[in-house]
Amino acid sequence: MASQFGLDASVIHRIRETLAGFPEIRRAVLYGSRAKGDFRPGSDIDLTLDTEGDTSLGFLYRVMEAIEELDLIYSFDISLFAHIENENLIEHIERVGVAFYHAETFAAEQAEKGRRLIYSEQSYQSEA
Repeated sequence: MASQFGLDASVIHRIRETLAGFPEIRRAVLYGSRAKGDFRPGSDIDLTLDTEGDTSLGFLYRVMEAIEELDLIYSFDISLFAHIENENLIEHIERVGVAFYHAETFAAEQAEKGRRLIYSEQSYQSEA
């Protein structure tokens, strides 16, 4: 069952989890057909990364490799926003891009899930 951006929630979560493994990534912006809502089943996933510090193309390749290891059925077009030189692409991303991942928000969500799990386990144990 497809959810936001024509992707299953589990797929979105797996991608976000992978991005969270790179502390240099502050946020990822989805652009292209999936951001605009006119995607097709085989549409790729266009992401540009807003990073902290001086990230090289080697860093980008490590991110791409980690995403590829998810073994998803989608192809990806991943870029480092600071390295984009095409003014038309920058304008497109700024116009239609939507937040896909934000490091601080994701970390807070994961911490809250962890607290809920601990509380749930403690409640279960006290009932037993």
